[in-house]
Amino acid sequence: MEYKIFIIFKRLCWRYAQLLAQILPTILKELNDDRNCFPQVCSIVKQNKNKKYEGRMLYFIRHGEAASSWDQSTDPELSELGRKQAQHAARIMKEEIEPISIFSSPLKRAQETAAPLAEYWNSVPKIIPNIAEIPSDGIPFDKRREWLNEIMVSGWKDQADNLLEWRNGILDIVKNQRGDAVFFTHFMVLNTIVGAIDNVDAIMSYRPDNCSILKIDNSGSELSIVDRGLEASTVVG
Repeated sequence: MEYKIFIIFKRLCWRYAQLLAQILPTILKELNDDRNCFPQVCSIVKQNKNKKYEGRMLYFIRHGEAASSWDQSTDPELSELGRKQAQHAARIMKEEIEPISIFSSPLKRAQETAAPLAEYWNSVPKIIPNIAEIPSDGIPFDKRREWLNEIMVSGWKDQADNLLEWRNGILDIVKNQRGDAVFFTHFMVLNTIVGAIDNVDAIMSYRPDNCSILKIDNSGSELSIVDRGLEASTVVG
């Protein structure tokens, strides 16, 4: 009796081994396909994460790293790193949204940052002087850093009329823009927008990194911040 059970068990094992041999290649292929799908799944998750916000979205992008600092040149171009940052920001925007209007500060570092996205979208950025960096007319180069440091730790109520006019010009653009748009601009411009929305008097509210993307919804009665973008301790400009 025990011998018969052993023979039956042996035959069953043999049949299962044959069956496993037949289906094992299919199982391995399925596992391999699943492994290869992981990047696709990540891509889908990224697309869902970057799905266009259902409102009127304004994107304010700080320029890439400049070739020289704010207190060394009135209008520097981008550094090599800055150009790479501009390319990276352009790819992010291209993947996230369909083409929309592009605006830029007249300064070289902002226009050069806008160029890769404009090329992707076959578009020509419109130049807006109002989103240029904070005006420092009449301040000598060797005094600009000291002057700016004082400005950054103070409030708007203490500022001269020309700076208040500059601030109001920026906020008018944010409030009155109709339709989604991308603005290539500067450190203090982003701070001006964030401070106004947060309803604080401080001139500097945060430190947007080079090519940081600030997302603002202006479709409602009040402006709202959707995403402040990346922050870092970087040189103003």
